Amino acid sequence: MGVRYHHISNADLGERNTGINEVLAYVGVTFFTPQLSLTQREARP
Repeated sequence: MGVRYHHISNADLGERNTGINEVLAYVGVTFFTPQLSLTQREARP
């Protein structure tokens, strides 16, 4: 879970440079799957 600030502009290359400012919230989910050990992999058909 977190919050991020993001700014986009045209680097003052154009006539107008209003830019966009955003605050982004994000949530991540992680899950782990069981892995077979080396001996279990060799024993599988």
